[in-house]
Amino acid sequence: MNKKALKEKITFIKTLENQEKWDEAHQEAEILIKTLFEEKRYLDIVKLDQDLQSVPITFEVAYSYHEVGNLDRAEEIYETILSIPGEESNIAVLNNLSSVKKEKGKIKEAYDLIQKAFKIDNNDEVVKHNYENLSRIIQEKEEKEILFKNALENLKRETEWALKKLSNFISNVRKDKDYRGVERIAIPRWKFKVLIGTDDKKAESLRDQWIRKGYIKDTGERTDYSVSIYEINPYLEDFIKHHAPVKLNQQWFDGFEAINIENLTRVNYFDIISRIEKINKKYQEFIWRDFDELIFNYFVKNRKATIVLAGSFVELLFTYYCERKNIKEIEYSLSGKKVKRDLYECVLSDFLNYFQEHGTFKSILIHIGNLTRIYRNFIHPGNELDTQEVLNDSKMEICFHSVIEITKLILK
Repeated sequence: MNKKALKEKITFIKTLENQEKWDEAHQEAEILIKTLFEEKRYLDIVKLDQDLQSVPITFEVAYSYHEVGNLDRAEEIYETILSIPGEESNIAVLNNLSSVKKEKGKIKEAYDLIQKAFKIDNNDEVVKHNYENLSRIIQEKEEKEILFKNALENLKRETEWALKKLSNFISNVRKDKDYRGVERIAIPRWKFKVLIGTDDKKAESLRDQWIRKGYIKDTGERTDYSVSIYEINPYLEDFIKHHAPVKLNQQWFDGFEAINIENLTRVNYFDIISRIEKINKKYQEFIWRDFDELIFNYFVKNRKATIVLAGSFVELLFTYYCERKNIKEIEYSLSGKKVKRDLYECVLSDFLNYFQEHGTFKSILIHIGNLTRIYRNFIHPGNELDTQEVLNDSKMEICFHSVIEITKLILK
């Protein structure tokens, strides 16, 4: 039908409406709509429904509204058709209304409709396909719901630090320009550190933990630029607001945050690690292990652990140094007497006395002396209780930086 013929037909139907010949107008409109539907002229059908009063409530009209993207009107007409006696089992209407509901996010209603259609005729290929698709969506939705609700048990065991990071993440996601008011958002991997408020490694670790614990879900979907789309557990925010976190030593978490590239560089961590990689295998594993533990305890401000590890680590370094120099025994004078010890039996004070007497390491003897004094006073609880000396940050700093200087000299 060309435009001129369509215009003449519309004019004719409007004349019938003006003359209140509703039955005739209705019949003519129905014939016209079927003709246009066969020609897939869906927009013309929608315009007819909006311009004429006599357009019937038919499958073709609802279908046309769906095709042009007016889901609300399509839904309304399909539901009206199903309410007509004898039409409640119309498979085509049930199927199409299910599709409309699905597009609108009404998954449960969509499933109920397609399930009804499938029970009427399970041989219809279109209905069968849509039923299987919605069944899978419903199953995934139920599994996701279980995952999200079970995640609350994990939240009960989270620390204050962890919940703070999670809260920061949720808050920053809602402020993000890509957030659209639903619990789904595309997040490139690099952006997690910005949303969480931490460095790359911790952000990646938290992301993986949160996925595993059900706080966020990688949907498996990607944007046009291959950015992963995540779904945020909708129960998180309310739970965090109303539940007290597990209280742990805040000092640990502050220290954990302080372990980053900038601070590790500042204490010569990477330089020393590169030196450790060059020493012989007999000592390498032990020196590497003790150095890493020293670094960690220093940043989390475990004062006594830092001091004890500092003394032990330097003893290991001096043992390595002496063995490399083929020194098997340590000899020195103490209170007018000669002291002689096997290398592996030496403690920090033995090395200090030996190096002082032989003039070794003059440039760092003050560091060794400071370390020895503090180490001696705090390695044994009895000394600490007897002297009542305070173990403070200053003593920890002296020991730590003494170790760094000694290490750089030994591992040239």
